Amino acid sequence: MSEELVKIEKPKLPTKWDYNKSVKIGKQLFIRWKDITKEMANHFWIAREKLKFSKSEAGKSAHVKSRVLKKNWGDYCQEVSSIEDKDNARDAFNRMLGRFFEPRELPGPIKPQPIPEGKYKIIYADPPWKYGDRPPAPGGSGAVEYHYPSLSIEELCALPMEDLIADDAVLFLWVTSPILSECFEVIEAWGFEYKASFVWDKIVHNVGHYNSVRHEFLLICTRGSCLPENKIYHDSVVSIKRSRVHSEKPEKFRGIIDELYPTGPRIELFARKKVKNWDSWGSENLKEKSNA
Repeated sequence: MSEELVKIEKPKLPTKWDYNKSVKIGKQLFIRWKDITKEMANHFWIAREKLKFSKSEAGKSAHVKSRVLKKNWGDYCQEVSSIEDKDNARDAFNRMLGRFFEPRELPGPIKPQPIPEGKYKIIYADPPWKYGDRPPAPGGSGAVEYHYPSLSIEELCALPMEDLIADDAVLFLWVTSPILSECFEVIEAWGFEYKASFVWDKIVHNVGHYNSVRHEFLLICTRGSCLPENKIYHDSVVSIKRSRVHSEKPEKFRGIIDELYPTGPRIELFARKKVKNWDSWGSENLKEKSNA
């Protein structure tokens, strides 16, 4: 990680604020959610701060009119976004504001570990896909490059996968909807063929360009002959609420892989932690996790 710390200055709270007017403006801003600017984030941050005041504080503060106190931050997020579940709406707005206003280090260049020696039968990969959605100012809504360094399709295709993949192998590859069509270039470059997929239903919404996205794909790809050793038919859709750690995947899916393929050398590419019985390749300073 680099030493550069990004911190966005919070706006000053206005003396007068009207709930209905703020919702009206918020709906207009929400349409441009993926192109969010500091001005837009300021609007929602002010709304959240104003709605922190409870009815018991109404007489102590001139921030909010008493009639507004019938509404809370969850109500506001739901009205602005039209996301059906109030908790999901609130979580989506809180994540955006957290990414925009919470101090954090900008990631530096990827410093990968040396390529491991040997050939692996099971490959589990969560590549740092480059989306090209870096915002105009630090702290935008979902730009991946503010969470970890990313790689282009060309860079991923050029990785020396032949050095570590067995002739008969299976690849479990994480990918999101915006990059779905492009990921097949990587699958082919690594010598695999697409076979099937799991869908992770995150339960919590994440606003996209065309809809409210709450899923990711775990593609199953093979080279040579590598059918599952155990005939266990897991449901292809797995619903697990996403964590607050950006891009963190549920360990449930690693468990599914181990059940389908209990034997053979296995490696996680672009790993963020070390896991028992798995080799790891990724950034330096991987965290230990031996209870998986």
